Amino acid sequence: MTEPGSRGRSLRPAWLRWAGEAGLAVALTLLVMIVTAPSSVDRADLAVLRGVRHQAVTHHWLVTAADAFSAALGPTPIRAAVAVALLVVLVRAPRGGRVGLVRRSPIVNLTAAAVLGGAVLAPTVKMLVGRPRPPESLRLGSAGGNSYPSGHAVSITIAAMVAILLTLGAAGWVRATVAVVAVTLAVLVCAARVVLAVHYPSDVLGGAGFGLAWTAGSWWLAQRYGRPSAESVAPELGPDAVSGTTGGTRAAAPSATTPPAGTSPVWCTPV
Repeated sequence: MTEPGSRGRSLRPAWLRWAGEAGLAVALTLLVMIVTAPSSVDRADLAVLRGVRHQAVTHHWLVTAADAFSAALGPTPIRAAVAVALLVVLVRAPRGGRVGLVRRSPIVNLTAAAVLGGAVLAPTVKMLVGRPRPPESLRLGSAGGNSYPSGHAVSITIAAMVAILLTLGAAGWVRATVAVVAVTLAVLVCAARVVLAVHYPSDVLGGAGFGLAWTAGSWWLAQRYGRPSAESVAPELGPDAVSGTTGGTRAAAPSATTPPAGTSPVWCTPV
């Protein structure tokens, strides 16, 4: 689907499907390995953790930075930021209006709601898998509960992906800047969990994989089911479109997928 006025860019980029499928494959593969061959996965994970811990103990600033990133960009701050952003869009923007780079539209609303619903993903999988965290003797930070997948990795990956997707219709330099910043922060947060040894590397990889798959699925659902009907688009096009008449003559109802010349439908505006 290509939208008018967005220089031919699609709201269903091909890379999103590939990223979602690859993320899901990695997450499920690691899950199966952890459940069926935990000792083999633990050996590989522990070897990495010991090497990282040696570097962290030698360079104390790594631990300080990891603590800061984990606290500032953990699941709770990320969800709070998404909730506030959604509230701003819903309250301040009229239907089809703009707040910054985001337009109030069914796609944005449904995607944001799906992202907030992702808060149950990591806890649910953790409960089902029941993998213990790394040994206390290796940890340089504190954390409770089970280990796989990393909740920090899930939430920061979802947030990074959503930031990238919501700027698909923006100028090229904006998209590039947002993508670089989002991916960099995601990598730093995931690395911080390993530096602190509160998660195994496989926990972080699996969390990132689940985050990619969840975001891709949410975006697909928003694109598939977030489009308004012709009746809900009609008020945006004028009073004649509501009745389907012009000068007393019955006119064809506007299509929800084919906007009149010079306009773009509510669900197809750049976000």
